[in-house]
Amino acid sequence: EKTVTIDASEVKYSGSADINNYDVKIPETTTANIKKADMSSDVSVTAKEAKTYRGTAYEIDKLLNISIPEGANIKYGMSETDCANDTLSCTNAGTYTVYYTVSRNNYNAVTGTVDITIAPKTLTEDMIKLDSSENSYVFDGEKITPSVTVSDERDGVNIITSGDYAVSGDTSGLAYGTYILTVTGQNNYKGAANITWNILDRNAPEGVIEIDGNKWRKLLKTITFGLFSKETKTVTITGADGENESGIGGISYCTAEKPLIDVDMTDAEILDVLSRAEWTELALKDG
Repeated sequence: EKTVTIDASEVKYSGSADINNYDVKIPETTTANIKKADMSSDVSVTAKEAKTYRGTAYEIDKLLNISIPEGANIKYGMSETDCANDTLSCTNAGTYTVYYTVSRNNYNAVTGTVDITIAPKTLTEDMIKLDSSENSYVFDGEKITPSVTVSDERDGVNIITSGDYAVSGDTSGLAYGTYILTVTGQNNYKGAANITWNILDRNAPEGVIEIDGNKWRKLLKTITFGLFSKETKTVTITGADGENESGIGGISYCTAEKPLIDVDMTDAEILDVLSRAEWTELALKDG
């Protein structure tokens, strides 16, 4: 309720009676209720397309489409009782409910809420490093546990934290072979990446071929076993691996009616020929 000053010259009359036939007294002031106008149809606050986590804050104008009348003011908050901030920012991945109040002199305030989203970033294999060259470790008889480092640099700063991923799968090994561990994104990251790593022997295993008491530890290019004797001979093949190494995985042999290799072959050519030969795997016997 407010006091209003009346300008008599501006007073207008309605009806069919002649105003000159009446003695009308107009007060200089009076009281009146003046209602605030409604501006809700002129206010629009909507969420923009979801942003992706980047390790630094997004200001509210990057997250919302805001349209309010000229002369109006908007305040923000993360709760209904705390909606008095000129600006607002969000950093971590997630969905946030933003409260807002739009005010303007002589107009009813407009309040509302809008949900905004910062999406998690996708975790990729190139963010993951192990503490060994080419992800290979030499077997030494002890359990090997690779150290996993996950980093995602933006402007020289690593924006991924230990809470943004979990490591599972083959996180350690105690034998020669190939292993796979998995890094899975969480919180500010999503997706998963598999990392293959290997345990290698320190030395190659040794093999011995024995015929009629004669032993060979290396396959000489000039030896042809079939020419040794006209009698049937027992061929014994033994293999051994070094201490604290992976052990013998298998022993195989092949036979041929004519030499597979000759003295003029290079080591690479020999390996190529032997890789294409038909090999028979032997049943292993300890000792």
